[in-house]
Amino acid sequence: ENIKLGVPQEYFCEGMSDEVIKSVSDMCNLFSNNGVNIDSVSLPHTDMAVPCYSVLNPCEVASNMARYDGVEFGLAGSDTSYNEAMAASSRSQGFNDVVRGRILAGNYFLLRRHYDEYYLQALKIRRLIQNDFLEAFKSVDYLLTPVTLTDAPSFADFTAQDNRTQTAKQDHCTQPVNLAGLPAVTVPICLSGNNHTAGSEEGAKRRSLPLSVQLIGPYGSDKKLLRIARWIEERVDFPTLVLCD
Repeated sequence: ENIKLGVPQEYFCEGMSDEVIKSVSDMCNLFSNNGVNIDSVSLPHTDMAVPCYSVLNPCEVASNMARYDGVEFGLAGSDTSYNEAMAASSRSQGFNDVVRGRILAGNYFLLRRHYDEYYLQALKIRRLIQNDFLEAFKSVDYLLTPVTLTDAPSFADFTAQDNRTQTAKQDHCTQPVNLAGLPAVTVPICLSGNNHTAGSEEGAKRRSLPLSVQLIGPYGSDKKLLRIARWIEERVDFPTLVLCD
């Protein structure tokens, strides 16, 4: 009671399923019926979070992975000549394509001739995203958002597009808060009724996948967020697994 929840409208984007939208609406009703004020808020730079991350993350990966030279850190490659060839051998054998790709992209963004165009602009966008949250918390105490656009896709659905496209789409609701450095918690609240392969025996078995909501709070509100998350868990009666000996 006596708290105010904000629901960012920019989080309800193209491609979000009706049952995800309904799960958030049901959670708003639960809060409202228990004396919590619900209000709509705006985070106008939400759509820029994934492109911003796509620049900042490779830069951090390139910087952090520079220590993996096969001597102090990382896999000792087949080349033992203790020069650049040894580091190249260690990284080519120790990192997969995704990591190597991010190292290459990060070093490209951090080149002197590209620094202002990419890295510096991404830092400015991150500041805009942070300011969106700070402005929202002037009128509400916490934010309530979806977590993903749909329930978990089948392997066939996920691999129909490349990994970069899929993760960029599914990270729409979770990426902004990470860039802003704010505390957040996701809580499963219900099971979906999505049938992945309608009409088939396999499809009948692949129903009822978790749908969650995300709670975001201002700096230092970690403990309060966990209390609200526990309050939700006590009321939604989400199915749990009981492990037996």
